[in-house]
Amino acid sequence: MFDSTFLRNGYTLCGISSGDRDETMARLPRLCPTDIPQHVIQRGNNRQVCFAAKQDFAVFAGWLDEYAREFSVELHAWVFMTNHVHLLVTPREEAAVSRL
Repeated sequence: MFDSTFLRNGYTLCGISSGDRDETMARLPRLCPTDIPQHVIQRGNNRQVCFAAKQDFAVFAGWLDEYAREFSVELHAWVFMTNHVHLLVTPREEAAVSRL
């Protein structure tokens, strides 16, 4: 099945069945290596609309710029859709994308 060392080292797997018990666990820890570009997708809860008006996009873009600078994340590209966002970013500090 899966190497138990993998699980002992703090990693978890989703929905693994081990015989007669269900061992559903949280997802794997997010990897956030510095200085490597990452594609980030942020979705609305249950894919609901995040941006209802044009000014919602503008406000979010302002926040994104502000926090990217604050948390040392280089923002290369973005796509804002009504119910989700795609970002191409490069973190310059450890765990910076998670703080963004």
